[in-house]
Amino acid sequence: MTEQDFLEIEQRIGYTFRNKSLLKQAFTRSSYVNELAQGRTPADTQSNEVLEFFGDSVLSAILAYLLLERYARLDETGLRTELGEADFSIIKSNMSDKRALAAAIRRLGVNRFMRLSRGDRNQNVLQQDSPNEDLFESIVAAVALDSGMDFNTLVDVVKRLDDVERLFTTIRHDGNSVEKNPKSALKEYCEKRKIGYTYEITGTEGPEHAKTFFCRLTVEGYPPVEGSGGSRAKAEACAAGKMLEQMEEKQRGKN
Repeated sequence: MTEQDFLEIEQRIGYTFRNKSLLKQAFTRSSYVNELAQGRTPADTQSNEVLEFFGDSVLSAILAYLLLERYARLDETGLRTELGEADFSIIKSNMSDKRALAAAIRRLGVNRFMRLSRGDRNQNVLQQDSPNEDLFESIVAAVALDSGMDFNTLVDVVKRLDDVERLFTTIRHDGNSVEKNPKSALKEYCEKRKIGYTYEITGTEGPEHAKTFFCRLTVEGYPPVEGSGGSRAKAEACAAGKMLEQMEEKQRGKN
């Protein structure tokens, strides 16, 4: 990596490193290190594996903070939240989804600086989600270590790495804007009107590490809808979103 490479990466992520070695390490895959070592002695280069592990935990804390910033407030009673723990878990899961983090890195355009082995290049790993997700988390870890775990700096970098606003879904029904995830919005809508509803996982497909779940949602008075996702919760949220759209269309038809 050249000085110009460092400069461009720093401009894109909005942070200037004091220790450039951390930045270089964040972009270094283990396969690249192994190729340098050629099976004899360790190369004088560190991979991003441990950074990725550390970055996953740091990112989790940052995303949790962003959720509280959006959906909670401090008052005389303590921390008052609009959503429950399950709601927070679903939204956070969507925010930290491997495909979402990988897409963010691709949009930012820094993955081309990754230090890849010949095997990586032959397998077009830059087109795969996992290496790009690892890079996202490694950058977060590198910034955390370089900044001395400065929380405000980390929040700014995560916001720069990904447009977190797009991750907060705004659901509309009955003419009102409700900043809640689809399952919470549907639950509230049905309970207010005493309408019964059920989620049913109808099947799965794909390998264990990349399984897709399929869900059927039935709500009293409406045709059933189908949803899918990388987890049970995501499949249910997908179905809930479709049902809310159907409810909104029906409401518009009455007006």
